[in-house]
Amino acid sequence: MSLLIILGGTVEYVATDSAFTLIAYSWAFAYLATITTEIIYTLD
Repeated sequence: MSLLIILGGTVEYVATDSAFTLIAYSWAFAYLATITTEIIYTLD
């Protein structure tokens, strides 16, 4: 449930950010992928 709330906030932010470009947030996506992968394989 918490992840859905975070996802909803992210979608709302992107929808209202007039300067949103994928290039501007590429570092954040890379960081998120790295941390998510680390958490998944660390808890395994």
